[in-house]
Amino acid sequence: MLAADGICGVIHESPSIARTATPYDDPSAWSGEAKLSGTAIELEPGGQPGGTYCDVTDVVLTYLDDRLIIEHWNKNIGSVRHER
Repeated sequence: MLAADGICGVIHESPSIARTATPYDDPSAWSGEAKLSGTAIELEPGGQPGGTYCDVTDVVLTYLDDRLIIEHWNKNIGSVRHER
């Protein structure tokens, strides 16, 4: 589990999370991006007060080599790599 206070948002309404990391400030500097998704879990009383963890279930990395590379990791399936 990944500590994620402040990232998971309002988990009472929807525990699903998704985050993307991309250099949007300068599109010409694009070297790839990372996306992750999972479920936010609020710690029970007796744990850290107000603490939240993210149970990451999927990670996707997309980048260019000589071709487009898409790497996907899933918690239950493992890793898969695609080239286009």
